[in-house]
Amino acid sequence: MVQPLKPGLKAGLRPAITEQQSLEEEKTEIVKSLCGMCPVRCGIDVYVKSGMPARIRPMPEHFANLRCVKGAAWTEMFYHPERLLRPKMKADGGWKFISWDKALDDISTRLLDIKKKYGPESLAIYHGAGYAMTDAEAMMYRLGDVFGTPNILGATGLCMGATFTAGMLTFGNIVMPSFGASRCILLFGYNPSASSLPAERTIQRRRRAGETKLIVVDPRTTPLARMADIHAKVRPGSDGALALGMLNVIIGEGLYDREFVAKWTTGFDKLAERVKEYPPQRVEQITWVPAETIAGMARMYATSRPASLYSGVGAEQNTNAVQTTRAIASLIAVTGNYDVPGGNRSHRYFNFARIAPEKRAAARSAVGADRYPLFWQRHRMAHWSVFTEGILREKPYPIRALLVFGGNPALNFPASAKIREAFEKLELLVVHDNFVKDTGPLADYVLPLATYLECTEAASQIGLPLITLQNQAVEPMGDCWSISRFITELAKRLGYGQYFNWASDEERLDELMSPEGITVEQLRKSPGGVFYMGRPDRAFERTGLLTPSGKVELYSSTLEKMGHDPLPGYKEPAESPFSQPEMTKEYPLVLTTGARLVAFTHSYQRNIPSLLRREPFPKVEINPETAARFGIQDSDDVVVETPRGSIKVRACVTEDIVAGAVQITHGWSKANVNELTDGEQRDPILGYPSLRALLCRLRKA
Repeated sequence: MVQPLKPGLKAGLRPAITEQQSLEEEKTEIVKSLCGMCPVRCGIDVYVKSGMPARIRPMPEHFANLRCVKGAAWTEMFYHPERLLRPKMKADGGWKFISWDKALDDISTRLLDIKKKYGPESLAIYHGAGYAMTDAEAMMYRLGDVFGTPNILGATGLCMGATFTAGMLTFGNIVMPSFGASRCILLFGYNPSASSLPAERTIQRRRRAGETKLIVVDPRTTPLARMADIHAKVRPGSDGALALGMLNVIIGEGLYDREFVAKWTTGFDKLAERVKEYPPQRVEQITWVPAETIAGMARMYATSRPASLYSGVGAEQNTNAVQTTRAIASLIAVTGNYDVPGGNRSHRYFNFARIAPEKRAAARSAVGADRYPLFWQRHRMAHWSVFTEGILREKPYPIRALLVFGGNPALNFPASAKIREAFEKLELLVVHDNFVKDTGPLADYVLPLATYLECTEAASQIGLPLITLQNQAVEPMGDCWSISRFITELAKRLGYGQYFNWASDEERLDELMSPEGITVEQLRKSPGGVFYMGRPDRAFERTGLLTPSGKVELYSSTLEKMGHDPLPGYKEPAESPFSQPEMTKEYPLVLTTGARLVAFTHSYQRNIPSLLRREPFPKVEINPETAARFGIQDSDDVVVETPRGSIKVRACVTEDIVAGAVQITHGWSKANVNELTDGEQRDPILGYPSLRALLCRLRKA
């Protein structure tokens, strides 16, 4: 029998205590840990008093140690009256509380029955953004391995997957910027002021000190755009054309790194011919960015070395995702800014242990692997864009059960109506989360998830080859469990206990981190993290690159073999004023969705009072020129409509959005912008949906 957790100190797993001091008359322990309010995971010192968290401060040893508004709201999250503290199951048209034993017995019995009827691939496992690149994700893969399903799902099919794939195709590895030594920083569709405050801090510091030039490509005037030397207010969805226009100038004016190109690239001559099709004057017509601005940003980036760039989701969430990010990656290559300090450096995922191949249950390829084989080969995940087909159409085989860990896909993914329809058809839906959000009411079981203060996890850092330890600071509230505990206990009931046989979290993590030779003891001695890969400058000169040719592939042999254009090129979004001129007459504006808000992580934290005071309602950002066309004033209630549906939001009339386009953030239950998006319009190579370039119309509510 599983015993419910009780308040107090946890036997067998002591937190990493690095200092002790007295506060008033009580002893206070300081636990080195990580914030879990967003995927950045800043280092924190948790002050624990009488077994409960008393306060949280930035951890001095950690490079990311900012106290943002989300992190400051931890008490509201931890003690929230709506926090889920006991397991619940759907019964008799309502919900009833049950024990963990009951939940595990029921779920395991139903999973084994589904496996017998439909095969092991009928189970899918999904995790939210906060669990990517963590040991919790590794535990999900382990469960999939022994159960026999390849259908592990995350947000990679619409978040950073195209950028990472472009790096792999071009350089043989992911490439990430090293802003701290750059003389020029170029940002495509990336607003770290809302999504990565440590990166913003580095860029701001160097910009204010006059140590770097700054170029921002964004249809919105972000905080960093206000500081930029050049702000290119690009038409949403046309970033790829802009990158090709920059390449036209760099190559045409001889500003490229001739030595690097000659020695370490393939396909340069073919790329040079391709970009002749994109002179700045033509690109201006496509992108709305003036030709002189395009030429100026190309010259600035190419002549201010070392230079680094980062391509965010704003540039890739369109139907030309791979070729857009390939064009951006080519900028790194032709300027010789690869694998040098201040340029873009090689990077790879942390290698958590998998079960040995010979011990894995037989499994077919994941859903979407036949349609988008490159995505399956590079990321080893099922594809969200076609996942619903496995449920609704049973293609390529039926999906009958879904485990959701710390995520809200019913709201955060495109074409929400279809996702809800698919979830209602599942025979088993289990949600493990802190709160009952939009996906929860569709579930058969909703299970209480421990917060980052209540469990021990290992997390690799976004953009750095750094692994850090989130130490458990306090005992879980109520009957909340960590993901690793739930998966371990479920696996035992499914008959796979021998693969989840650990006496403690330390033992579990030591095994999962063993491929990298890193232990919990090391991480506790280095609370700021341990680097898991060296970063020698231009290591490729000794080993070659991990591409088929061993060189930077401007002309991709991999894409050529798969029947795709091997050179970066530009195609209009499936919906745009140029690709759909007749539709534009009825829907004359470009809609871009999903700009990040510093107050929230996707749909998470929307029930936190202090954060809601900062962002109290969903809104549509409209340029004054556009607003005047439609007779809309600031703070009007506005209906935004696409061919898929309509929602009502508040008008925010601002110069901060380019004229002719409007922007709506995602994550609002009461005005779900994914009722307007389309999951069917996809990038042909990677299956990316178009979230940043759709057509819409406005009217007063």
